[in-house]
Amino acid sequence: AALWQAHRADLERQRAGDVKDFVTRLLRDASPYHGGDPSKVSMLQLLRQARMQVEQAPGMQPEVRAELRSVIGEALMSFGDVEGAATLIEAAAREAGHALGERHVESLRAQLLQLQIHRLQGRSAELQAGLDRLMPLLRERAAVDAEPLILGLENRAMLAFDRGQGAQAEAAAR
Repeated sequence: AALWQAHRADLERQRAGDVKDFVTRLLRDASPYHGGDPSKVSMLQLLRQARMQVEQAPGMQPEVRAELRSVIGEALMSFGDVEGAATLIEAAAREAGHALGERHVESLRAQLLQLQIHRLQGRSAELQAGLDRLMPLLRERAAVDAEPLILGLENRAMLAFDRGQGAQAEAAAR
């Protein structure tokens, strides 16, 4: 058991180091001390550059790539690049589901982000179908990690609100 725990700790340390290294390289490349011009780099450009680097990084672990795709995709969505976010998040969900399984936290996170994309694109039927499929998995996992369930319930509340169903929106929010 101790060897297994040590191995898991090593894997988690490696994953954290890979993410840190990626972010460090990205920000260093935008630095004026390394040839970048901060007055010419917007946050959206930096995120798009990060997207390209994630896609081109050789040998990146699937969990790390899925996490970075989700984080960058969510940020792109926040800055209004919904199409760019959709492509990146779809890739995160596909790879995480295949390599890590649909119950893995990175797979669930990517699928929840896909639901947000559906909402932003006005695709309420896809949002509803995704919620119906994911909510049992999210409830099952809530004992270990409640955050994905909270995000799922938040999506359910927003969908009900969008549909003018105030009582259902309130119930999901509670």
